[in-house]
Amino acid sequence: MLRKRVLRRTTLPKVIADHLTSEIRSGRLRPGERLPTEKVLMQQFGVGRSTIREALQHLVILGLAEAKRGFGYKIKSFDRHTLIGPDVTAALLAEDALLDLLEAREIVEVPIARLAATRATVNDLVAMERLLAQMEDRLLRGHTVHRLAARFHLLIAQAAKNATLGRWITGIIPLLTARGWQLEHDIPGRSARELILHRELYERIKSRDPDAVQRAMVEHLADTRATILQYHDALSSPGGPDVRARSDR
Repeated sequence: MLRKRVLRRTTLPKVIADHLTSEIRSGRLRPGERLPTEKVLMQQFGVGRSTIREALQHLVILGLAEAKRGFGYKIKSFDRHTLIGPDVTAALLAEDALLDLLEAREIVEVPIARLAATRATVNDLVAMERLLAQMEDRLLRGHTVHRLAARFHLLIAQAAKNATLGRWITGIIPLLTARGWQLEHDIPGRSARELILHRELYERIKSRDPDAVQRAMVEHLADTRATILQYHDALSSPGGPDVRARSDR
């Protein structure tokens, strides 16, 4: 049974993720079992829902848990000898690690977008149109769009027709998805903003204008950087971020 403890806000997701990782490593929480619910963890740690969600999402990133509709979070099977330790969990949760990732994206994704503007096929454009329509539908139904937003970047990489760049984007999709999930839940209006930014990227790729799509990608990544910094500033404030009730289905 997890004991309630007093934690500093800036360490909350890390401490909770590390604690759950330790429980899994020791075998007290076993593959196939359900993790405690968000409500139970909130009560046991004395923290808010957004903190619990961030900790749980990083277990997903580490490959230790998966979200099951109608079930909650289920512990996945894993090899204990290769289990990622708390130091890696801390790195994934750290603001500087996220900014390092953004810097890498700024270096790689801008030229990817330029290539997509010159190499995208009709099928590539159709796939992007379809995905944007799905994003709009989810937004109208009050759902998050983080998974589709992350996949849109993969579609751009595929349109660039460079397998190595495509593999790099594929490798960071779990991080993009997890961070997008957190931002959309905690920042009002973020989902709508994601749709606007991705639609702009699509229109510039469709226009076959490399310079225009470069500007659009630079704006998109700059917006993401500003939003992450805003989010972490809110986490360090006394009241924490505003959390809205929203479906993740």
